[in-house]
Amino acid sequence: MWDAVHIIVGTFNARGGRELLALAFTKFFVEHKLGKRIFLYTKDEPNTSITSTFPLEFVRVLKYVELRPLGMLYSKKLWHGIPYIRALQSILTLSSNKTLTINLNADSIPIPAQICYVHFPYFGIGRDISLRSKVRKITHLWSLRLCRLIFVNSTFTKNVLCQINHDICEKTYVLYPPIPIRPMDKNDFIESISKRENIVLTVSRFSREKKIEMIIDIAKNVTEGEFIIVGSLVDNDYYVHLKKS
Repeated sequence: MWDAVHIIVGTFNARGGRELLALAFTKFFVEHKLGKRIFLYTKDEPNTSITSTFPLEFVRVLKYVELRPLGMLYSKKLWHGIPYIRALQSILTLSSNKTLTINLNADSIPIPAQICYVHFPYFGIGRDISLRSKVRKITHLWSLRLCRLIFVNSTFTKNVLCQINHDICEKTYVLYPPIPIRPMDKNDFIESISKRENIVLTVSRFSREKKIEMIIDIAKNVTEGEFIIVGSLVDNDYYVHLKKS
C-alpha cells in the first residue's frame, strides 16, 4: 500500500471516455485499498450536475478520495493556475516507494508520473511548425520519457505514438477505456437493419481536436443519406464554425 496516490485527472466536467477512465482508475485503487490517501487533481471544480450523469458504480468512489485543484495552490480561485508546483512534486517523487503518481491526461497535461495514460498524441502530429507547437511536442515527449509505464486507448493510438518516438513505444501498452455497452440480441439486430433509415450518425464532443469537419467534407461527396452530428458542447466557437460550414 502506498502512503499516498496522486491521480491527475484533468476534468470531470465533460461526458466522455477520459472521465470514465479516471473514475475507473479511482475505483480500482479505492476498492483494493492501494493508498492510505488518494488525491484527485482537476483543472476546474467538478460540476455535480455533470458527474451525477456517470454510472453510479463509478461516481460513488469520489466520497472516498480528496479532490484538489491542479493549479498552483489549493485554492478554488486558483483552480486554473499553472500546475508547475504539481509538476515539480511529481518529478521529486518518481523514484519513491511510498508515493504513486498517475497522470491520466498525459497527452494534454505534460506532468511526469510513474503511470501515464495517452488518449491520443495530438502534440506529435499535424503540420503546425510554430515555436509553440515545437515546445509543446518537446515538453510532452520529455514528460513521457520519465514515465515508467504508459497506457493508450487503442492499438491505433499506440502505432501513432510509436511512430513519434521508439523509446516511448517500448513501454507502452493498450488499456481500453471502460465504456459501458449493452450487447444487442442477434435477432433484434437483424430486425433493426430493415427498419433503419439512411442516416449516418456521429457522436462526439464539439472540440477542435476531434476534427469533426472531416465528417462535413465526407457528407459533401455523398449523394444519398442524411448526416447528423450529436455531442456535448465544449468549444462554442468551433460549433458555430461547423454550423457555418
